[in-house]
Amino acid sequence: MTDEHTEIEELITFVDTASEQQTLGEWLEVATDRACELIREWDIERSWPWDEWPERGERFPGTTKRDIGVDVVAVRRSDGEHIAIQCKARQLDERGEGGPISKSEVDSFASTSAGSFWAERWIVTNGSVSMGGNTVQLLEMHDKPIKQVNIAHDLREQLQSETFESEGCPHCVPPPIFPVPSNRPSLACSARLSPKASESCESMSSPTAVVYRSARRAGRSSCHVVPGRLALVFALSRS
Repeated sequence: MTDEHTEIEELITFVDTASEQQTLGEWLEVATDRACELIREWDIERSWPWDEWPERGERFPGTTKRDIGVDVVAVRRSDGEHIAIQCKARQLDERGEGGPISKSEVDSFASTSAGSFWAERWIVTNGSVSMGGNTVQLLEMHDKPIKQVNIAHDLREQLQSETFESEGCPHCVPPPIFPVPSNRPSLACSARLSPKASESCESMSSPTAVVYRSARRAGRSSCHVVPGRLALVFALSRS
């Protein structure tokens, strides 16, 4: 198991545990910054919290480290263009769903990120979170629509992909390692297999047990399975 694989598992555990609490949401900004370089589908080479972005003064003269709507700045791997990211955390229920995001919550971000400098604009949520009616209109009315990204879902997708690459059966699409709040059914092997091939599928090992052990440890004390800054932020958010 690679260090990156382990880091994704720990980040999933952190997001799941934090999502059960009523918090201010700073933890999601930290988690998003970490996830940027771990989730391949995001196509991100580097990322920074707004107050740590080294080009902030040059690109936006007169701005300060104070949050003006953009929480995380990311650079695309494919072409070096910039992505403006705002994070919206919600306390989730047992189905992984949280309260809707209102228009007033994204007004500042929509205005700040409207310039030509930004190639993309994202709102990152920690689960299945809907947009209010007026919010949807706001997100779609600009030349650059604002994309909603579910970090919990995408982390699981990345972990599933890495697991399949490292120990997957060539005949199968593996089911999700973590339960994903979605209406999509889990996919299993649909190939016509010989008896030997079927035995091979059944005998494959899986990191599921390792992941669930990590989740159980998190239920007892989340911070000791989450390294460095993540643990600190989560501890502060619960105080």
